[in-house]
Amino acid sequence: PRFEPSELELGDILGTGGFCTVSGVQTVTLIGGITDQEMPDRAADIIQDRNFMAKYYLRNGQDPRYAIKTLSASLLNDPERFVAGVIDLEMETKFLSIIRHPNIIKMRAISNQSPYQRGYFLVLDRL
Repeated sequence: PRFEPSELELGDILGTGGFCTVSGVQTVTLIGGITDQEMPDRAADIIQDRNFMAKYYLRNGQDPRYAIKTLSASLLNDPERFVAGVIDLEMETKFLSIIRHPNIIKMRAISNQSPYQRGYFLVLDRL
């Protein structure tokens, strides 16, 4: 699924790397609200759509289930590093969208923006 940046509220920073910052997803507020479409239990185990993510963004009602990965703000001052970061994040998006393995983190959603726009993000399972 895809999310508008305004639909996700960031929590604490969980980590930083060479190009990106990872934060917990504190709240998910869908534009238009959550619909009441029900999914069979087996399908819900496999598919996490926008509604599922908005309803169950917290584990046990307190810990964020998801993390959001964005380009670090420091890259905006360095065009060369910004381009390298965009390429790195876009390649990660492509790989995580097709790889399914129990030892590789799952990508659950992406931004509805172009990867080349400021504010692009990935939504990942939080470890």
